[in-house]
Amino acid sequence: MKKRWTTLLSVIFVMLIASVSASATINVRLDAKPLEFDVEPVIINSRTMVPMRGIFEALGANVSWDDTTKTVTAVKGSDVIKTTIGSNIINVNSENIKIDAPSQIKDSRTLVPVRFISESLGYTVKWNETTSTVIILSRGELEVHFIDVGQGDCSLIISQDTAILIDCGESENGEKICEYLTEHNVPDID
Repeated sequence: MKKRWTTLLSVIFVMLIASVSASATINVRLDAKPLEFDVEPVIINSRTMVPMRGIFEALGANVSWDDTTKTVTAVKGSDVIKTTIGSNIINVNSENIKIDAPSQIKDSRTLVPVRFISESLGYTVKWNETTSTVIILSRGELEVHFIDVGQGDCSLIISQDTAILIDCGESENGEKICEYLTEHNVPDID
């Protein structure tokens, strides 16, 4: 009997590992457009790390690399971000900020924390755990979604940290609308 339980637990463990590996692909979207990188994003210390040049350029920043100090400098308008490989300090507009996942090199590419970098350049960042997607939004961007609720469409309007639902239809549509909100990382309705 003990052997059966051990075998069953081993099978369940292998299945869990396989499902985690299968869903390990991390997606990054900027204002609803998927971003593609030459090195796949990875999670380090619970932080999503992406290729430095790819994310800075997607966010409209000019990037330079100092090989002597292993420092990346990105400039967008009046914002200046400096990060040194392996350091837990990132300098944003002359202010040193401690982070828990330092910039690092993997497969000859410099990886940086996508949330910190994006927010430092004025973007809003959300995480959709269901789809393993980092969602980067330009502040001030307006999203409008239409959800089929039978005889009409429910409207979901999202702007920065505000979400509004209009005309949700009948009460039986509640579960469908809640699922849609969860899929799109909308935790609260204003």
